[in-house]
Formats: sequence, structure tokens, C-alpha cells
Amino acid sequence: MKILFICGSIEKGKDGVGDYTARLCASLSTLGYDVSIISLNDPYVDTNFKTVLNIEGQAIPALRLAKSQEMNLKLDLAAQFIREEKPDLISLQYVVFSFNPKGLPFSLAKSLKKISNNIPWHIMFHELWVGMDKGATFKMNIWGKIQKFIIKRMVTILNPVITHTHTRLYQLKLANIGIKSNYLPLFGNVPVTAVTPHRNQRQFVVFGGIHPGAGIGDLIHLNARIKEKFKYDLKLVFIGRNGGELNQWLPLVRNSGIEVVVLGEQSLGTISEILSQSVVGISTTPLLLAEKSGSVAAMREHGLIILDISRKWEVRGTDNVPIPSEMISCNDYFDNFAHTEDRNRTHPFGIAAVTQMYLNDLPCINII
Repeated sequence: MKILFICGSIEKGKDGVGDYTARLCASLSTLGYDVSIISLNDPYVDTNFKTVLNIEGQAIPALRLAKSQEMNLKLDLAAQFIREEKPDLISLQYVVFSFNPKGLPFSLAKSLKKISNNIPWHIMFHELWVGMDKGATFKMNIWGKIQKFIIKRMVTILNPVITHTHTRLYQLKLANIGIKSNYLPLFGNVPVTAVTPHRNQRQFVVFGGIHPGAGIGDLIHLNARIKEKFKYDLKLVFIGRNGGELNQWLPLVRNSGIEVVVLGEQSLGTISEILSQSVVGISTTPLLLAEKSGSVAAMREHGLIILDISRKWEVRGTDNVPIPSEMISCNDYFDNFAHTEDRNRTHPFGIAAVTQMYLNDLPCINII
């Protein structure tokens, strides 16, 4: 079976969905599937060109189409690449802002339909629309309604034989507009290459971007409680691109007595090593969106307890949406984990398991 993936960009380490697509392709390739990738709107290249990507030891044919290049030319090249690869299925990895800077790709669906030559479609919804939360402004609500219309129209035009998304929230929102989707959990983009037999029992880690409004005060209070009862301070390691919020956090954390280490961007091997040495990963992604966080997925796959200190983010009509079971609060951690060294966790949704879930959904579309 041959599967061709379409995403926005495949610049390694620069685009989370591109990294996800590349890893999924490599995983499928190891199982004997023929895979290829088109990056349709790649901001990290200046020209359009074909290449072969080396992804985790697998050679993956790819067509990189520059964001700066004229769309009709890119579509012609994409159509030619599809004819050459002869896929049995085309998988669109959908992120609305990947295909249009304002998140309004009105012509995307018709363009994709035109170049696909009646090949069946699969859509993975990584993002849906803005303005979901209760506090959204009037502008964001209108913007989101337009993006919702684009999604409904795209599904009508492409008529995908299978649709996935990686959060229960998105699954519910798609169902509300008449789109049935299967749940496909996210895997991390950091291969588990480092195994540390003994974790540093006081080491917490913040990996990736820090969302505004996160409860750093809760973490500081947790440290004070641990110091009072167990006589040690936490160690907090920051790794990856943490963003502007890091500068707001550092003086507060340092003044609280927490030991701080800032590593910045590192190789995947180093990131795996740091995660494997730690016992707790800090999540600042709102709970309803935690399933779409690559950082949370990576920390989870490395056996960390995930401590949620995110801001309150509510969406109407989601009272029954399940919260990821691995997410715990600072109070939960203090009551159930701070006193013990038995904190290793296992999680079933690594890349091999997710790849198999993806493949298990394909027989129903009668193409394998």
C-alpha cells in the first residue's frame, strides 16, 4: 500500500506537525509501506524541489514547495509528484494556519481535489478553528465561524474515507458539525533513546513553550510544602523553546528556592536524556487541549508524571469531555507522589502503538 502525506512544512525541528508527519512516515516505512510527503506551503525553503529525507534511518521521497512560490505552479508540481508516486491514499495533515497566513484557505479543498485524480482521502485534524473558548472576543468568534465553514466545505469536497483527530474535544466539535472522526492519540516527536535507571527524584522539567496565564504560583507553593515536610527543594530544568514567558518565570522561581537550569534548544538525544532523568513534566497547555501537545506526549512517553498548572480555559458544551487521566494537580502530586520514589509511569500511546491504530482503521476503507 502507498500513502502520500500532505502538510504545511517538513523542516525538521521547526514545525510540530511536520515532525509528526515525518515520524509517522518513518514508522510506516519500517513496516513495509511505501510513503511520501508533500510540504505544500513550506516557509523554510525558497525554491520548489524534490528530495529524499532520511528520517530515523528510512528514506522518504518528498516534494518541498516554498511558501513564497506561486500557488498554481506548486499545484502543478504536486499533481505531477502524485502521478509519479501513485498513492492508494492521500493523507492531509490539517492545520488551518499552515496553508494560509490568516487561517482562511478558501481554495485549498478545490485545489487538492483537482490534483488528487480521484485518489481516496484521509484527513487528520491537528487544529480546527479559533474562538472556541468561552472568553473569545466577537472578532475571534466570527473568524472561527468562517474557519468552521471552510472545514465543512473541505470535508464535503474531498469526501474523506477516514477522518482522525487527536483530542476528545476536537472529536466532539467535529461531530457537532456532522463530521465523524476517529480518535488517534498523538505520539511525541522525541524518540526515547535515553534510558536512565535512576531518576533524580527532585527534578521537574519544562519542555517546550510556556502558555500565558499558567499557575507558576501553584508550583512555587508545592515546592514550599515539599521543603517543609520532606526537607528538599525542587530542581526545575527548562529545555527547548520556552518562549517569552520564561523571562517572567525565572525571577519568581529562583526567589522561591527552586534550583533552576536553563538549557534552551538541544538535540533530540539530549532532550530524551533530560526527560529520562526527570520525574515530573510540567504542562501549561489547557487541560482540554493537552492531548494535542507534542511536549506532553514526549514527556508521557518518557515515563514522567504530568503536572498540570495551566490556566482555566473553558469551552461551552464540553462538560462530558474526558480529561486525560495522566494529568494531575499540584495537590494530587503532594498527596500521592511526593513521599515515594515509585514514580515511573508507562503509557500505551507511543509511535508504534499509534501507527498500528492508524493502520487498524484503514481496512474499513477497502484499500488494503
